[in-house]
Amino acid sequence: MYYDVKNAKYIEEYKIHFEFEDGNAGVVDISIFIGKGQLSKSLKNPEYFKTFSLNPDLGTIFWENGYDIAPETLYFLVTGKHNFKSGLPDYIFESGAKL
Repeated sequence: MYYDVKNAKYIEEYKIHFEFEDGNAGVVDISIFIGKGQLSKSLKNPEYFKTFSLNPDLGTIFWENGYDIAPETLYFLVTGKHNFKSGLPDYIFESGAKL
């Protein structure tokens, strides 16, 4: 779909640059997800954080421990556009992101 991640590149700290199927691109600070679930806690380790991979079948990034982030959420954080507001976690909005 248009919000699937086509490319992801580590920038610095917890920031990753994403390119989406529809041509939109931008940087997401992934630190807003860290500590929001058991699997995300291992992302606190900067070296482990950098080991993410792109899963073209899911259209998003993931880590070896099974943690991933919905591509729709990443797309929203880059573009501010999301078709399923009810599907976004509350802490996304607490981080300052707006629709």
